[in-house]
Amino acid sequence: MALQLKEKTDVKIFILYLLMNIGKPIDLVTLNDIVVQDEFVNQFDFMDCICELVEAGAVDKITI
Repeated sequence: MALQLKEKTDVKIFILYLLMNIGKPIDLVTLNDIVVQDEFVNQFDFMDCICELVEAGAVDKITI
């Protein structure tokens, strides 16, 4: 593991960057797999940050 994002702001920016460039809605499990696959982001940091992004209205939570 060479580099790991630890600051919440960095993790949130990374998540938003991925979502913007994917260009289509994806489910939480897929997003989680993408973000934490190389241990670039810790699993717990990801969940904490994605919840904060949803609460802030930066990410839409779509339920089917």
